[in-house]
Amino acid sequence: MSSSNQRRRIVISITPDLALDVGNTYAGGLGVLEGDKFYAASKLGLNYLVLSLFYKNGYVDYKFDEQDNPIALPQPQPKEFTDVLKVSDEMVIKLRGDNVKVKALEYSNGVAKAIFFSAEEPEWAQKLVERLYIENTHEERFYKYVLLAKASEAYIRRNIPLDNIEYIDLQEAYAALLPLFLRIPGKYRLVIHTAGPWGHPTFPRDFFKREYGFTFVDHDIVLTEIGLASSKQAFAVSAKHFDVLLKVFPHHSEKLTYITNGVHIEKWMDEELLRSYENHVLTLDRFIDTRLRLKNRLIEFLRRYKDINYENKFIVTWPRRIVAYKRPDFPIRLITELKDLPIVLVLSGKAHPQDVKGLEYMKLFRRLHREMENVVYIPNYSRAIAKILLSGADLLLFTPFSGWEACGT
Repeated sequence: MSSSNQRRRIVISITPDLALDVGNTYAGGLGVLEGDKFYAASKLGLNYLVLSLFYKNGYVDYKFDEQDNPIALPQPQPKEFTDVLKVSDEMVIKLRGDNVKVKALEYSNGVAKAIFFSAEEPEWAQKLVERLYIENTHEERFYKYVLLAKASEAYIRRNIPLDNIEYIDLQEAYAALLPLFLRIPGKYRLVIHTAGPWGHPTFPRDFFKREYGFTFVDHDIVLTEIGLASSKQAFAVSAKHFDVLLKVFPHHSEKLTYITNGVHIEKWMDEELLRSYENHVLTLDRFIDTRLRLKNRLIEFLRRYKDINYENKFIVTWPRRIVAYKRPDFPIRLITELKDLPIVLVLSGKAHPQDVKGLEYMKLFRRLHREMENVVYIPNYSRAIAKILLSGADLLLFTPFSGWEACGT
């Protein structure tokens, strides 16, 4: 293959969320990983395209009432994000028997591009993509991802010669509806990020019959099964995760393999430390100096939330999405048992607004923040906050139930 033909080959990733330097377009780990891949692909000069949805009001932020109950708030897209988006295509797709007008909003970084599909009309379609991962009904959730699939199909057919596609990566099960519309055997790869059952959503076959005309044998259709059946290859995101998935999907073992998740180091490593490392001038003394600088930066950041004495304190952090399987009770137990030691526990994270148990943990974290001097709680966790916490803390707690996490399984 000539070099010019190689440059025209394109890799496409379909994902529900994508963490960029700007915008409220992600909810957790999947979005962060996809964002890192996006910027890494740009640096490598890859012809890389991400297709996702444009969520007018993002995911969720929180404030608290006087009883420490978390109050969910929308995340309107900031002007600095919407101003850099440009309309690269407009199309009409058929959804629920209705014509839905969709704009393709483009964000670019080098040769890498991300397309966010915005449902413009009718009004019911606009509401489908109002928020990321937040829906009022099971049927609404179904049509949200049918919209992603049909908009992706239309965009690809209108803008990309099918012969130029190297492969299409389906990021988790919600992306797995695309092969039902765009049938190009041998091009699909499914990436399974989650071992737990919430990573393998199901929808009634009646939904598929109404929208697709398909009459599946099973009453409940598992989207991961569609993705696995349609894909040439499927990836777990660590060796342990792979072992777990072989027990969940043994009938697809010939397709399964694994690639351990990584990060785009330029997005996470301290710039000065990275330069020293890449220029081969990193010494132990320089590393210690950098480490102290980053911890001092963290302390100044924490003072915005609680102005206490951080001197000579060991800072432990538990920052992540708040959900029961990640065991948020573990850091609570830790700080209770070690409360007399010179430790500051920094909790950071938020629950899905429909996760009752997760919201209860947020309330408890907030109460600990108020009542215990050495507990700091930062509810509206983000990638920017994560970089400060992870680089400055003395110890990171990672506490999920074994077999339920992704690369930390």
